[in-house]
Amino acid sequence: MLQLYSLWHLNLAYSSIEEERYSAVIENCYWPLLKLAIERNIPIGVELPAWTLNKINELDPQWVQALKEQIERGMVELVGSGWTQLIGPLVPAQVVEKNLTLGQEFYFKTLGVRPTIGLVNEQAWSPSLVPIYNKVGFSALVMEWENPASIHPDWHRSWRYFPQLALGGGEKIPLIWNHSIAFQKMQRLAHGEIPLQEWKEWVMSQDQPNEVRSLCIYGSDVETFNFRPGRYQTEEKLTRDEWKIIGDALESIAQDGAAHVLPSKILANQHESIELCLESPSSPVPVKKQPKYNVVRWASGGRDGPGINSKCFEIYRNMKSRQLATNDEDWRELCELWASDARTHLTQKRWEKFQSRLRLAGEKWTTKPSPIGISSDQISSKFEVKRVGRFLNIDSPDINLRLNLRRGMTIDELKFPSVSDHWLVGSLHHGHFDDISWSADFYSWETVLELPGKAKVTDLESCEPDVAEVNGELVISAEITTSMGPIKKVIRVKALPKPSISLELIFLWKEIPPGSLRMGDLIVNPDFFARDSLFVRTHLGGVDSETHIYPPGIGVEHGKAWSALVSSQYCLGVTEGVLEFGDSKTCLHVEQLPGFYHAPAMVTCLDVADTFIYRIQFSAREIDDTSGAHSIPLGPEGRAYKFTLSLAD
Repeated sequence: MLQLYSLWHLNLAYSSIEEERYSAVIENCYWPLLKLAIERNIPIGVELPAWTLNKINELDPQWVQALKEQIERGMVELVGSGWTQLIGPLVPAQVVEKNLTLGQEFYFKTLGVRPTIGLVNEQAWSPSLVPIYNKVGFSALVMEWENPASIHPDWHRSWRYFPQLALGGGEKIPLIWNHSIAFQKMQRLAHGEIPLQEWKEWVMSQDQPNEVRSLCIYGSDVETFNFRPGRYQTEEKLTRDEWKIIGDALESIAQDGAAHVLPSKILANQHESIELCLESPSSPVPVKKQPKYNVVRWASGGRDGPGINSKCFEIYRNMKSRQLATNDEDWRELCELWASDARTHLTQKRWEKFQSRLRLAGEKWTTKPSPIGISSDQISSKFEVKRVGRFLNIDSPDINLRLNLRRGMTIDELKFPSVSDHWLVGSLHHGHFDDISWSADFYSWETVLELPGKAKVTDLESCEPDVAEVNGELVISAEITTSMGPIKKVIRVKALPKPSISLELIFLWKEIPPGSLRMGDLIVNPDFFARDSLFVRTHLGGVDSETHIYPPGIGVEHGKAWSALVSSQYCLGVTEGVLEFGDSKTCLHVEQLPGFYHAPAMVTCLDVADTFIYRIQFSAREIDDTSGAHSIPLGPEGRAYKFTLSLAD
């Protein structure tokens, strides 16, 4: 027997829908959905952020009353997702928890129920979200099957038809599956791309005699039926009643022997659940649909994802420091500013309104970073500074740094004598790898802008830096000319109380064009670090950091282009501003400091010839379908990033 359940996703914040069309969405999409339960007696799962529920209540309270009645009648099950649809692995844990809590409170206030099943927003998974969902009171989660299964070839394909257990943060939570292929089949049916019989044959092919299997027949947007959001150039004109097609299809498949049930009914199936880790080292944040649709779109894509994310981080830090001055309205505003739709295909009108809101919130909470100052004091005797050919050597008993002045003050070698006489981070020069595909130079602390169909823009230019001591730090600074404009590069070396180096990058450009902008690369010494215990550790939306281990044979290339239109595949959110990497013996600590822009990280860990390359880099912009032809305008102050590198405690 095949049990069919559904998770219809309602989202008035849909990026390409103008606010004046909201009432039309309710009439053309949301009412016909409810009528599946009211008129056809088909049980359905309905998921909508509380913000959308609130907006519907303002525009059409009768719809909300009808929803409440169908929930009480047992024909609709409410599935929760928080106050807004934000991407958990890209925001701090406290924001994730606030978003879920505010959502639960509003659901109860408006509908009299607190959902027990939660839909992972945009199906962007991080294991450290599990303890937060448990804490807020959810008893199960919905996550897409296809992407986690694709990175776990050892999973048995029959597991997709039964509830399982998702592991994360030392805890577990029951899991029911969403299915991208199934909901795309439904969309194709409704839009006239496939006939009813083909759809029915595919659905019934999922059945198995003598087994009670479950399939999520639909788990995606409602706004694509009897309405066109205007996002895709390929959107077909409305020529048919798509909701009638859906309703007729659901009734027809029931006549063929399938049973429509509520999502919670699936959890009652008698089946031994298996404990699963949904993520992997190569895929730390699985997301729904095809790989071109990945977590980077919300981190570094859109009109200016990196910029608005950075401003949200700054607002959050200042709210956190003034905790007693905050209220629920402040947190709701921050959750709305962090909503995923502001980072994708937002219309010009909504983008301008969003920018205004973000600016007002920034004025309320954000303090400006301290200016970068360099004095002309004499160099302290604790640092020995010496120019040797193209290199600038900075030595002290606690730290040894060699900068390549012919290549934009990149790190040639960095040593911490307390750990080893070997360099830990540095550059791998031309011919290092016995593989022609990897024969180029690889520099630490380089900046590279890749533009489609154009030459790369880098900061690998000769420079003559100023060197001075400021408050016990050695400061090396230079302004590097590029075809996009200057990049100001400031390196600070500190010996006490803890040896560290920091990089400040200020892009004094008029704009960042559509392209892939990577910076702050850190390349480890393959002759020092042990290949069999390499790892990275950072926060992906949780209270505790996550550790990803990269054993030999596991290839990780987060920043590898998926296609000519999608410049990367994965990233790490670094949601508390800290990332650590190394092996079982040595761990390095990277911190992004308040007052500067925030950047997600990307890992490359690959076996090359008889050795390996292990690189951490940070993304200031990527391209995909959300970025389009939009350039990011920069003001006269430019855009500044700061990374501090030290040994981990």
